[in-house]
Amino acid sequence: MRRRKTPKAGDEKMTSQKEARQRGLRIGYDIAEENSIGFFPGWEKFIDQCLDTELSHYRQFSPFEHIAAEFNRSRNPDEVWGAYNEGVYRGILKYLAEYAPRNDPRKPKKSTKRRQK
Repeated sequence: MRRRKTPKAGDEKMTSQKEARQRGLRIGYDIAEENSIGFFPGWEKFIDQCLDTELSHYRQFSPFEHIAAEFNRSRNPDEVWGAYNEGVYRGILKYLAEYAPRNDPRKPKKSTKRRQK
């Protein structure tokens, strides 16, 4: 019977900023979806509540400690954490763009910048 090779330090897959941003986007979207039920007194307050939920609740439970360890082992942990946090924020905005009432004046405005091809 062969034993599994124990990974050495540095063998683990490093998380890129793009992967962290995508992970954050999914998490932010999910948190916004869960927090939106019957709640839309003001978009800024809603966004703040979602960000607070991610920071004070989501990061406190498993499997987030594995995600945090993965980010901390990356070559540029500060940039990876920054990309993740940006992804969370964008995920919340994406949810609002898709599901908030269309003509609500409180709805966050989409960026006026267009992507260049």
